[in-house]
Amino acid sequence: MATKTYTLSELTSYIHRVVALNFPEPLWVKCEIHQVKSSRGHQYLELVQKRPDVDQVDAQISAVLWSKDYLRVRNQLGDVLPQLLQQGTEVALQCEVQYHPVFGLKLRVLDFDASYTLGQLEVIRQATITRLKQLQLIEKNRLTDLPLVVQRIAIISNRTASGYQDFINHLQHNELQFHFQSQLFHNALQGTSVKGELLDNVSLITDRKDDFDAVVIIRGGGSRFDLSAFDDFEVAEAIANLPLPVLTGIGHETDQTVADLVSYQSFKTPTAVASFLLDRNLLFISTILNLQSRIHRLATHQVQKQVQQLSSLYDRIYFLSQKQVDKANFQLQKLATRIRYEGKMHIDQSRRYLKEMKTKIELLDPRSLLKKGYSFTEIDGARVESVETLTPGDLIQTYFQDGSVESVVQKTTKS
Repeated sequence: MATKTYTLSELTSYIHRVVALNFPEPLWVKCEIHQVKSSRGHQYLELVQKRPDVDQVDAQISAVLWSKDYLRVRNQLGDVLPQLLQQGTEVALQCEVQYHPVFGLKLRVLDFDASYTLGQLEVIRQATITRLKQLQLIEKNRLTDLPLVVQRIAIISNRTASGYQDFINHLQHNELQFHFQSQLFHNALQGTSVKGELLDNVSLITDRKDDFDAVVIIRGGGSRFDLSAFDDFEVAEAIANLPLPVLTGIGHETDQTVADLVSYQSFKTPTAVASFLLDRNLLFISTILNLQSRIHRLATHQVQKQVQQLSSLYDRIYFLSQKQVDKANFQLQKLATRIRYEGKMHIDQSRRYLKEMKTKIELLDPRSLLKKGYSFTEIDGARVESVETLTPGDLIQTYFQDGSVESVVQKTTKS
């Protein structure tokens, strides 16, 4: 049996009719953006569908968002559209299935369902939070030590971001004149490079952990899509494992990112982070001043107490010493009276003794004996006590009351 042969144009025309007949109206497609290229305002997309939990592509097709459609959707979604047009974003697209005989099968993108992508982001966010809880990483960074005075700050932000400028201005122009040392680790805050730069900067700061007191991650607000990198598991894991306390001021008023959940403390705005640091340092100074005042009061009280004790001790010492002085004076007076009495007795006794001695001396005085008719004899100035001391021929002197005579011994006679 002969097989019919088609020309290529016949086949492509047939496929075109089949597609047109089976897909007469636009339809919604759920997929992941695998690649995006821009040219002359047109957005060329590669769309894929991956098998759950396995990084394997089950389906792939090209799509295009023409410039006029891009402008229309951009007017509807605003700045959300550029965030949706990112590699790896889960999207729901309204498309026309088109087949061109030359360019082949392609989807023409007409609209985006932003709520679907947000829902997918929330699903991923909740799964990330659950995984972090299982690994006990939610509270880990809160166990780091935030100094009482924070002065050395590592900042992860974009140098052109308004949030970074607000943070720096608030710190540098504070009325308290506190001085801070900060170093910026420049980081993209939106787009596909946010995650990689965040992980690199966290690694750099970890290597220099001794140079900083804390890490501050700030940006100036943004849509939920802008913040998707801060819900990433690897980013949250890196923040949780930082050996320094992390303060976040990502700049959103309602929902918390996962980065906020694993940080040491999160704040609504970058300025709020700066205010926290100023208030913390002020609290330390106030505490020191209060302690100084308390120490001064306690010291003054102790001094006054010691002065009172010294005064009491002085009065007691004065009383006891005066008592001792009075006692000593009494003893001295008593001793003086005794000395005077005993001295008088001793003097009187001595006088009587001297009188007696005088009487005895007077009685023994040769002149007294001479007055009574006695005499005494000397030889060569020495008194003659015995006749035996004399020999005939000796010249002797004999003394009387009224004079003396010299004589020569003629003869000695013993009695």
